[in-house]
Amino acid sequence: MIGSYAAIVALPDGRIRLSRSPWNGMPLFYAADSVGVAIASVPRPIFAAGWPERLREDAIARLLAFRTDHDQATPYEGVHQLPSGCVVHIARHEVTLDRWYDPLALKPTVLDSDEAYVDRANTLLREAVQAALKGACKPGLQLSGGLDSGIVADEMLRALPEPSRLRTYTFHPLDEASAVAPPTLYADERPYVAEFLTMHPRIEPSFVDNREVSFDNRARALFLAGGNAFPGLVLASAHYGCFEAAAQDGCDWLFHAGMGNITISNDSPWVWPEFFARGQWRELWRLLRNRPGDKRSVLRRFIAHGLLPNLPAKLQDTLRNAVHGKSVGNGFGNALLQDGGPAAAQADHDPSEGIATAGEMVRTRAEWLAQTYRNCGTTGEMPLAYAQVFGLRLRDVTQYRPLIEFCITIPTEQLARDGQRRFLARRMARGRMPEAQRLNPRVGMHNADWHHKMARDLDGLRRRVEAFADHPVIGPSIDLEKARALIDSFPAQAPADPTAGAEWRFHLPAAMLIADYVDFVTGRNAH
Repeated sequence: MIGSYAAIVALPDGRIRLSRSPWNGMPLFYAADSVGVAIASVPRPIFAAGWPERLREDAIARLLAFRTDHDQATPYEGVHQLPSGCVVHIARHEVTLDRWYDPLALKPTVLDSDEAYVDRANTLLREAVQAALKGACKPGLQLSGGLDSGIVADEMLRALPEPSRLRTYTFHPLDEASAVAPPTLYADERPYVAEFLTMHPRIEPSFVDNREVSFDNRARALFLAGGNAFPGLVLASAHYGCFEAAAQDGCDWLFHAGMGNITISNDSPWVWPEFFARGQWRELWRLLRNRPGDKRSVLRRFIAHGLLPNLPAKLQDTLRNAVHGKSVGNGFGNALLQDGGPAAAQADHDPSEGIATAGEMVRTRAEWLAQTYRNCGTTGEMPLAYAQVFGLRLRDVTQYRPLIEFCITIPTEQLARDGQRRFLARRMARGRMPEAQRLNPRVGMHNADWHHKMARDLDGLRRRVEAFADHPVIGPSIDLEKARALIDSFPAQAPADPTAGAEWRFHLPAAMLIADYVDFVTGRNAH
């Protein structure tokens, strides 16, 4: 089977067999003891069946540290999740796990010509689109100004019979907000989508500004529906307006291209060290020259992205810290952690454990693939939570296993060449979208109006920071003085560099969301 599935089978010998497809298949959670077994697609029914709902404190510390837990863990004591590509057998006194799928064991894909790779990718995408549309009566699609969703939109229109129309949903910043994006990003999808629409008159577009959507919008409903509080939820809230609009329009399925960055629009974050190690220095130099907004000399970029990742990890850290000072890694570590606190201890982890969001510091393709597959095995409950809260089903068209396996096994030169990353998608996009969009090296920025939204509720945010002080679970992990200083130093305008604004835009809201989650589960009075 190549679909996204989860299955429960009661075997004749009394054991229970659980199976889950690779690449973020439908989730399964289970709890077992000598009395019995409870299994569900989200944790809530397990607690309804009588299993105690108790949080693991180390799990909350890991959430605060933005670290992925091991792939069988949940935030709850005694409740486990089935990893992607695995089979579990549950007997009265024993649970055995078989990891039957290993993406690192896939053989490289080698075709006869450059054109053959594009043709094969287009064929697999066509299969994915046709499979997705087969069960949809009134489909919708989340459409951005980038490559992957535009390619999917064009392929969907080809699959839909004339004169059928396709509803699309695009989020954008508030018009009154001074949305600022660095040279590597753009703040507003609308100009690119508008040009795309001129080529595709059968699209019925909707544009959503998320005016009433805060970073913790519908948080309690999502805690109940999904049973978790991933830090990335504060950024995922950018999609909520699209979900709501599609549901109001009567869409039964809302499609998207969430795994486009792993598949057709893969930007090969391992390319710099790989090309350096293979001696492809001319090609590496061309790629490094085409980095919008990077004010460093090309030689310094060459050293930072090509040479340094090929050095031993400890030496890398020593050299980077000597130049930049001690940092929080690749930008995804939480800068608000209290030194010596429980979350800080979790942050000081073995790099092989992975990080909540893989950054550009991966050294090899194998390392990227291991991190990516690991992360894809988590958060599987969230589409089910969104379905409960918003009233429509979500499906990632690019989460099609043959397409995934093709894209992760083709040569790096098919993903990055001639000074361009996302080289496969740019070739697939010919004739599907305007050239300015196809060749644009920038990508869209989620929540570009974050500063405007946070500024209108600074007093409320300050109260929530003060609530950290006596919080029995969150308090020991958060540096209260740092959090207070963030509120007191809130800038008059959003920093142009999103890394400089990450503590306001992501770290602080994520800590607040996790605190709310703990309060929700434990019944503690909210802030």
